[in-house]
Amino acid sequence: MSGIMLNLLSAGGGLEGDFVAVAGGGGGSGGGGGGGGVLVGKFPLVGTFTITVGAGGNSGQQTAGNAAQGGNSSLGAFVAIGGGYGAGLTNNGGDGGSGGGASIGSTNIAQVTTGGIATSGQGNNGGTSTNIGVYQGWIGSGGGGAGGVGGSATNYDTGGPIGGPAGGAPLVVTLNGGTYSAGGQAYWSNATSGDAPANTGNGGGGSRSMQAASQGWNGGSGVVVIVYPTSLPALTSIGGGLSYNVTTSGANRVYTFTAGTGAVTV
Repeated sequence: MSGIMLNLLSAGGGLEGDFVAVAGGGGGSGGGGGGGGVLVGKFPLVGTFTITVGAGGNSGQQTAGNAAQGGNSSLGAFVAIGGGYGAGLTNNGGDGGSGGGASIGSTNIAQVTTGGIATSGQGNNGGTSTNIGVYQGWIGSGGGGAGGVGGSATNYDTGGPIGGPAGGAPLVVTLNGGTYSAGGQAYWSNATSGDAPANTGNGGGGSRSMQAASQGWNGGSGVVVIVYPTSLPALTSIGGGLSYNVTTSGANRVYTFTAGTGAVTV
């Protein structure tokens, strides 16, 4: 989906603008959260429609259960699905725009947990986890991203390095120069991790300790961007529940919606 150019169409007698809708990323628990779904396309430059910007999912504690899925983002009928949650304990990752990463519990029995399943056309699956029976610590798998699947964990031990299976790659959207929806990496260190940045749709990182119960990180909120020529009128109304900014880029007007929900009129 890179290399997207503004291309107004007259099919059906109406003009169309371009948009990108990025959902909120899933929170991390034992596994990393999945990146929020990404949709890139065209919308009709006429009428009133509702825009919603999805929030990031809250984190979870690896021994207590799963994190939370990210919120959906939408532009009228176009809906980007929130990223799947990172799994806690021995659970599977959550389904979503991209799937959340699976987790491994501290057991001495063979087990397999699976990554969450992605929404077709919006992201990639989360990583799986396999324990062949000698595993002693806590480590999960990376969440999927819009540009790649999440990394998988296989039989990590307590002597393993800081840092674990990487989250799936983000997607570069040249419509507005944004890089969105990376999957959360599992088993971050305290020194290098934190909540995913706002308006990225990135999934939250997984738990940051191998043995002790610990908290993952929150997913990043989403964003909705619309682009159309400055030769056409500005939006005639924008609902008060939306946070946004408007800029120009060459001959185009760019509205970036960063939070909330509300109706806009073209």
